[in-house]
Amino acid sequence: MDMPTTSLVLMQANWEGRLTYKVSADRVSLDDTRVADKLVRLLSGTDGPIHVTFTDGLMVRVFGHVPDDVFTSDEVYEQTVECSTFVIKEGN
Repeated sequence: MDMPTTSLVLMQANWEGRLTYKVSADRVSLDDTRVADKLVRLLSGTDGPIHVTFTDGLMVRVFGHVPDDVFTSDEVYEQTVECSTFVIKEGN
């Protein structure tokens, strides 16, 4: 995954037990700085488990409170009482 800033955020959060992740593609075309910033704000604004999947973009599943300023309304994929899922398409 050619996203060094995001990779560092993922590894640090995983060491702290705050986040799990899965990479399902060799290459992911996302804005590294934007994704890293979203993950840092999400990690600082929620205390529930977070799971991130990189495949044809990025899917973030959050169990718990999601700060209002992390994701835009067009990135919301699904929300239930216990879980919110957000998707960022490749190239964004």
